Amino acid sequence: AQYVLSRQTLSSFLTVNFAGGMGLVFGVYWAFGVSGASLNPAVTLGLCLQGIIPWRKYPAYTIANLCGAFAAAAGQYGLYYDAINHFDNGTRSTYGETATAGIFATYPNPNVGTLNCFFDQVFGTFILV
Repeated sequence: AQYVLSRQTLSSFLTVNFAGGMGLVFGVYWAFGVSGASLNPAVTLGLCLQGIIPWRKYPAYTIANLCGAFAAAAGQYGLYYDAINHFDNGTRSTYGETATAGIFATYPNPNVGTLNCFFDQVFGTFILV
């Protein structure tokens, strides 16, 4: 959020990726004993297919994955609420000079096809599993 809201003056691309990586590492350490560090519904599916997680736990883990993602986004929104309002004057958008949606999610480049985006996600999930 700080990278976007400060217009890249208070952080760098490296610090954004480092913080994201550390968040993932902390999530894995925290959840490993409970779910095998299943933090993503696609990873949960992969762990079920491998027999690491029983299929009966899949619905609960998937719901927990989604609830955790929404809770994290809500926490980030609450933390940066004033800064976001100052940045975009209360007008939220996904594209343009004052786009803030990228703080909470990733969006494909409009010039990239759906099939490429699909395989990007499949490959990324393969790396995580």
